[in-house]
Amino acid sequence: MGAQKLQPRFIRAGEAPAHLSMNLPLFNQLVRPFVNEFPIGARGAGFDRQELDAWASSYVAAKAIDKKGAGSNNCLAASARKEKHNGAKNDHRPLPKERSLAYRQENQLRKTLRIYWNK
Repeated sequence: MGAQKLQPRFIRAGEAPAHLSMNLPLFNQLVRPFVNEFPIGARGAGFDRQELDAWASSYVAAKAIDKKGAGSNNCLAASARKEKHNGAKNDHRPLPKERSLAYRQENQLRKTLRIYWNK
């Protein structure tokens, strides 16, 4: 076996979208508003890799779809993923509810519906 490669703790803003396998516009829309950003040097910006990983885990737990055959293919069903995610030994701390994308989208939908129905 080869030696395990260490992952850097901080990821520059230009590399963060690739870390989550998405393009920059999608990263700016879905992720950037909900994770902490900090300066690196005079002009650079960076993100904490562990916080990006926690956002990804939270996103998967919120957006995963249970499928009929998923359990037979040795894949975890969404409910099992949520249990595994919630029971993790502080490997990734879940994002606070107020910062999760699903929570914000749900709140925005409720506000919009309230405005619509109160016309």
